[in-house]
Amino acid sequence: MSDPDASAGSVQFDIGEVFFSRTDKRGIIRAGNTVFRRVADFDWPELLGAPHKIVRHPDMPKAVFRILWDRIQAGRLTCAYVKNRTKGGQSYWVFAVVTPIEDGYLSVRVKPTSPLFARVQQVYAAHLARETEEDLSPEGSAAAMLETIRGLGYADYDAFMAAAISTELKQRDAAIGQVESERYGLLRRLSEQTEELGGQCDGLTRQFEAIRAVPINLGIAAASLGDDGRPIAVIAENYAMMCREVFKKLATLESDGSGGHSAIARAAVLAMNLGGCAQVLEEASAAFAAEQETIPVDRAEEIGRLTALAARMKEMALDSLRGVCTELAVLAMTFGDLERLVAGLDVTRILCRVEGGRLPPARAADLIDIIESLDTFHTGLSERLAHLDQLTEAMNATGGALGADERRAVRRQAA
Repeated sequence: MSDPDASAGSVQFDIGEVFFSRTDKRGIIRAGNTVFRRVADFDWPELLGAPHKIVRHPDMPKAVFRILWDRIQAGRLTCAYVKNRTKGGQSYWVFAVVTPIEDGYLSVRVKPTSPLFARVQQVYAAHLARETEEDLSPEGSAAAMLETIRGLGYADYDAFMAAAISTELKQRDAAIGQVESERYGLLRRLSEQTEELGGQCDGLTRQFEAIRAVPINLGIAAASLGDDGRPIAVIAENYAMMCREVFKKLATLESDGSGGHSAIARAAVLAMNLGGCAQVLEEASAAFAAEQETIPVDRAEEIGRLTALAARMKEMALDSLRGVCTELAVLAMTFGDLERLVAGLDVTRILCRVEGGRLPPARAADLIDIIESLDTFHTGLSERLAHLDQLTEAMNATGGALGADERRAVRRQAA
C-alpha cells in the first residue's frame, strides 16, 4: 500500500507513532506530546495557548469539523479522518480519536493507512468542491456529509466510526507487528456477528413477506371448490390469523426499530468505538511515558489523564456489552415465540395437504401448487430460525468472553 504522506509537500512520520494533544473547551491547546510538536513543526511557545485550528488544512471540508464539534460538545466520543497543515504549509493526515473530558477535549491521533482512508479522501475532495459550488453553510454541509456516509452503507456516523477505528487499528497492528488484543479481537467478532444478525433478521422478514398473499390464495382456491372447499376455507382463515401474529412479532425485528437487532447493533457499535478508543489511549500513554525530550508540560499529569480516561472507556464498553447481552435475551425470546407460531403454521399446512389429498387431482391442482410453495417456505424458514438460534448463542458467548475480559482489565487498572 502506498504511503498517504509520500506525496510532494507532505510530512512523513512512522505508523507506530501516536499524536497527543489536549485543549480546553474553547479549543485552546493546553498540552501535547513530542510527536505532535515535531510533525506540526511549531515550537512549544507557538503551540501552547494557541487555538488547535492552527494546524487546520484548507483542504478539509468544513462539514467534518461541524460534525466533530457538534458531537464533542454534546459529550460524545468522536473519530474522524483529518488532514492537517504544518507551520511551513506541508500536510499530514491523521485518524483522530477525540474525547470530551471535564475541562476540555483530549485528542489522540494515529496514521491512517486502510482502504477506507483512501475512500474517505475521495469523499472529502468531492465534498469540498460541493461546499464551494453550492455555497453550503457548515450545518448544511454537515447534513450532506452525513447523507453521503449513509450512502456508503453506514447506518449513521457512529457506525462509520466503528468501521473506521476497527480497520485502522487492525491495519496498524499488522504494520507494526503488534498482536491484536484479545479484547479488541472479540469486539471485532461481535461486530461481525451483529452485522450477520441484522442480515438474517431482515431475510426472515422478507421470507414472510413472500407468503403474505398465501391465505388469500387459499381462500380463493377453497371458494372454487364449492362445498368441498369449506374445510380449506377454515384452514385459510386460521393460517391468516397466525400470520398476523407472526407479523406483529416481526415488527420488533425491524432494522429501524428501537429494539431487536437494531438495539443490539447500536450497543455493539458503541462497545467497538469505546474499546478502540481505550486501546489508542493506552498506546498514547505508553508512548508519552517513553519520550525523552524535555517539554513544558506536566508529563505525569497528562499520562494520568490518559490512563484514567482509558479505564473509563473500558467501564463504558462493559456497560454497552451488558446492553448487548440484555437485548440478545429479549431477541432470543422473540425467536422462541416465532418458532412456536411457525409450528402452528406448519400444522395448518399439513392439515391443508391432508384436505387436498381427499380431492380429485384435477380439482385440487391450484391447491397443490399453493401447498408446494408452503412446503418450500417452511423448509427455508426452519433453517433460518435454527441458524438464528445458533447465532444468538454464539453472540452470547462472545459477549460473555468480552465482559470477562473487560472486568479483568478494570480490576487490573484498579490494582
